[in-house]
Parts: sequence; structure tokens; C-alpha cells
Amino acid sequence: MAISGEMKRVSGTITGSANFAGTLERVEGRAAFAAEGVVWNGTAIGDGELAIDVSGGELDTRLDVIDAAAGTLDASFHLGPGWSPYGLVVHGPGSLQGIASRMQVEASALSLEPLASALGAFRSGGILSLHASAEAPFPSLRPEGALTVEDGSFELPGGIVYDRIAAEVRFDPERIELSRLDARGRRGSLSAIGSIGGPGGRPFEALVESAARSIGFRAAAPPEPVELELRADALPVGGAAGTAARISGSGRLSGVLDPRTGFAGTFDASSVKIELPEQTGADLQVVGRDPDVVIVSGPEASRRARQLAASERNLAFPAELRVRTPTRVTVASADVFLEAEADVTFRRLPDGSIVATGTARTLAGSLRVLGRPFVVEHAIVRWLDGPVDDPHLDVTGRYDAHEAVAWGDVSGTAKDPTIRLRSEPPMTESQVVMLILSGRSQLPGRLTTQFEIPVEPQETQVPGAAASALSTLLTTKVRQALGPRIPLQVLTLETGGTQTQVEAGSYVARNLYLGYVRTFLPEPGENTNELRAQYELSRTIGIQSRIGDAAAGGVDVIWEKQIATPAQQRARKRVSGQPTEATPAEPTPPKAGVPTAPEPGPPESPRIPSNAPAGD
Repeated sequence: MAISGEMKRVSGTITGSANFAGTLERVEGRAAFAAEGVVWNGTAIGDGELAIDVSGGELDTRLDVIDAAAGTLDASFHLGPGWSPYGLVVHGPGSLQGIASRMQVEASALSLEPLASALGAFRSGGILSLHASAEAPFPSLRPEGALTVEDGSFELPGGIVYDRIAAEVRFDPERIELSRLDARGRRGSLSAIGSIGGPGGRPFEALVESAARSIGFRAAAPPEPVELELRADALPVGGAAGTAARISGSGRLSGVLDPRTGFAGTFDASSVKIELPEQTGADLQVVGRDPDVVIVSGPEASRRARQLAASERNLAFPAELRVRTPTRVTVASADVFLEAEADVTFRRLPDGSIVATGTARTLAGSLRVLGRPFVVEHAIVRWLDGPVDDPHLDVTGRYDAHEAVAWGDVSGTAKDPTIRLRSEPPMTESQVVMLILSGRSQLPGRLTTQFEIPVEPQETQVPGAAASALSTLLTTKVRQALGPRIPLQVLTLETGGTQTQVEAGSYVARNLYLGYVRTFLPEPGENTNELRAQYELSRTIGIQSRIGDAAAGGVDVIWEKQIATPAQQRARKRVSGQPTEATPAEPTPPKAGVPTAPEPGPPESPRIPSNAPAGD
């Protein structure tokens, strides 16, 4: 007969016969089936034969498979007296415990791709060779043999592919030894060696009983030691969103596998470097329904969610893993550089959820937020036996402007953070927001325009600051989307009163900036479209010009001199070792324990326009 599955997932031809007689407690008979041209989910499985012989209370089965690439698999399995179809149907595989059993498997040049497709696993492939045999009471099989995989591959959701996988495993009744595991992935690599068990051990029993907890097997195997050494070089890791990071370094996992209580171990990582990918532009995707995607909602979606949750609870394997970093872990990207250490214990609970206990802290670091450089003065992340994705935060970052220093303090939890802004000299939080977003110190009593022309002081309202923050986030996303296609160094959106202004520009030479400004709802006499240029003659002198469609423009020569505040002057003297004069009591610092940052070196003039990217 021909077979065809739902949505044409499986097809092929099956022929065979079966003849059994007796009761469910005592049945005898034979069955033989042959399958030809089997295709599963678009992958050719090949041909196969299955023979079943039940007589004298014993069961013998044999499976022969030839895959589409002429690889072969021969497997046989024997159960001695004591088993019954009734017990298997009513009590499941747990009813086979303690029954005498024997198995043998031989695989030669067998393709792993059809097996992965049949099991519904992620796309994978490779050539498998296997020899294994065992004889013991079920499920306490203790096989001897060897397994090798050549030219293997494995693809994760998101397109990360590990290929050129090679593995060699040797096993005997007391020990399973991974003598080689090599893999490559997008110019990265991974290698590993390890073992389970030792003298007097029963590692296969521990593995089988641990996996069979959810189907009623009673654990009887003793705990087995687990050792694994890993080394990675720029190995890509991630998920559905693609590559999240590249990891380099080494580590050692030591622990114990106990079928009764699960796995408990410690992973000591050393010389670890985590490289975060640069966010680049992406092509726009077609908006529309994918014909291969079925959207399930309503009662059916709720039923599937409950079924999935129940399945995860049943299959949840208790585990506890402590992760330590005896040496510093480096996290680096175009906008982030952190050196950190961690000691965190992760536990998987019976319901399948994962909680964590421990601390991770930075030892040094810097990052760019909204295009501004921040120094990470300290960052501590604590887990208090809670969800992994909701730790407690204690983070302080510092932004050094030319006339002020701003701090951002983050506390609370990752899902409910509290952010506090402060500065020296003291400013309101809304003014600190404007300082960080614009790169200019807009101190009380003196606000400046883009070209440092003094205007009348106005109160900076928090809603306006929030609008500026939103606009900066928007322009940052636009710059990422444009990426290398249009290399803009300046892209800003500013709002004030009834006007909105967009500027885009770039440094065409080291000291020459050219930009275009579009003003919406301009005042009478103001340009709607305007070209701007700025040339730096020195660090303190520059020439600026502008011209637009309303014939409004001009050329200005700008000279700027920065004068240190009394607090900065005293800080410089302390750094140089000069005596400081007694001074009147100053206002209480915004946060105890955070010193006023000294002005670094001789005063320097910022590049103009002032919204040019920091560091240019």
C-alpha cells in the first residue's frame, strides 16, 4: 500500500504481513514489513525491512535499512521471558525493567540527514559509522563499541551553521570517552574532549535512566562523574535573530550525573573574549502573509500552549551548573568594551524554569550610548534565586562633557529598572538629558543654538527632553539601516516650539564638515532648506557658513576658550600635588562616594557642529 502523511510530509510504499495468536498476556506470531522509496518531509529516507518474531515468551526484532546514498544500518534487539504486550500497553516501557535483553547495531557510511528529518530535528547531516553490542537486564544495557561522525553539519534557527563536524566516541561498560569533537562555524571553531564514568562505573545506565525519568523507570544506577574540556575560537552563537556573539576562550566542566537528582557541576571559564556583532543595515522585507506559516489562535492556541508546557514539565531534567570566571571575561564591540568577572549558579526546576543565584561585576569598561562615550564606573548584576532574565541591577555610567560631568545610575531589576540622572555642576534631570543627547552643556542661565549663538534662557521641560530622546533613538535606527550605503556621520532630529529640524551631514575631510538642514514650519525669513559648512583652523578657532533658499546665511569666525570651574581647578591641583586653598563649604555632591572628575588636560574646543559624532 502507498502511504501519505499530512501535508505530504511522508510518502512511499509499504508491503508486509502479520500473524499473531493468543492473549495479550501470552501472544505468539510473526510479522514482516518492507518499505520502499520512503520520503519524509522532502528528504529521501531509502528502503528498509522490519521483522518481528514472538515465540516462547521472547521477542526478537531486526531492522535493515539502506539509505539513498547506499549507507546501511543493521540493528537487532532481543527481550527474554517475562515481558507481555499487556504490560507494555498498560504500563508503558517501565514494565520492561529488569527483563533480560540483548542488542547489536552496525552502521556503515549512514547519512544522518534522513535521520534528523525523520526525528524532526534541526537541519543536520554527516556520515555515521557505529558498532555497538550489549547484553544485560533492560534498561541497564552496557554496550561496547565505537562511534564516529565525519563531515557533519548542524544548522540552528537563524541561519548559524556548524559544519566540518568530526567526532570520535569509544565506550565500554564502565566509561564513555569523547576523544575528539571538532566543528567549524563562519570562520570560528570549537573543539572538545571529555568522558562520563570511570572504573566500576555504569554510565550508559545513568544516561538511559536519566532520560527515562518521565516514563516511569526507577533510577538504580549510581552517580557518574562527568568531565569535559572545551576550547572555542571566534565561535558564533545565537538563535532565531542570527549571530548574537562570537566566543573565544577555553573552559572545563566538572560534575556528577545522578539519575535521581539530575546533573550538578561547575564550569570554570578562562581567557574568555565575547565579541558582539556590529549592527548593520538590513534590506526591507516584503510585508505579507507567508503561505508556509499557519497562524493558530483562540482555543486551539491555548490548547497547544498547555500541551507544550505539560511536555516541558514532563521532560524537565533537574540540573545545577555553577559558572565561574577565575580570569577576566572581555566583552567587546564597536560601541562596548567591558572586562568582567562572574560567579553564578543556574538551576533548572522541576517545572522546566531556570533560576540563578550569584553576581557578575565589571572591572573596567566603556560604551557608547546614543553616540556618546560613557565610562562604566561600576556595574554589578545580582541574581537572588530568581529568573535568569530579571536580575537586580546596580550600574553607574559617566559622561564627560567639556563643561560638565553627567552620571546615569540604574537600579531595580532588568524588567523594572529605575534610572536616575545627575551632574556636576548640578542640573535638573531634563537638562542632563539634553546634555547627553546634544553633547553640549546647556547650563542654567545660558542656552545656545547649534552655532553657539546665545539665546534667551528657557525652562527645559521633561516632555521635551523625552521627545529629543525619542528622536535620537529614531535617527540612530535610521543610520543603522542606511549602514555603509550612505555613510552619514551626523543625522539629528531636533524639536523646539512649533519647529522640527532634521540635519544630515558628514566630514568630507579631517577638518571640513558639510551638512544639509531641513526646517519644517520655519519662521518668516528663515530657510526651509539650508546648506552648512564648517572648517576647523585649530582646536579653538573655526569658520562656519550657511546659506539657504530664503537667502538667509552668513559666515562666522568662532573662537572658544574654556575656563575650568573652581571645583575642577582644585581637582587639577590635587592630581598635580599642588596645595589647595581653603574654600567655603560646597553643596552636597549628587551621590556620595563619586568624586568630581578632573578636567582632562588643557581645555579643547569641540568640533562644530556640536552634534557631530563624539570622538571625531
